[in-house]
Amino acid sequence: MANFAVRLKPYRKGGQRQMKLYTVPEIQRILKIRRGFAYELVANGRLKAIRLSERGLRITEESLKEFLAAHEYRSTGNGRK
Repeated sequence: MANFAVRLKPYRKGGQRQMKLYTVPEIQRILKIRRGFAYELVANGRLKAIRLSERGLRITEESLKEFLAAHEYRSTGNGRK
């Protein structure tokens, strides 16, 4: 089975670490999922988002990391090859 690790680069401005915000389409591309499913993850609360306006959503880098950690697949070692 392939390893689908996502490496997130820290965002720095002026030497200070800034909070990285992702749009839903960016999350869609990072996770390689359908756009509708990305919005569904936010709507169901499985992926935390910040609502900036009626139509504007942003997902923090921290929220994305938490989501990935919570859904990390760990094999038990007794499955078929």
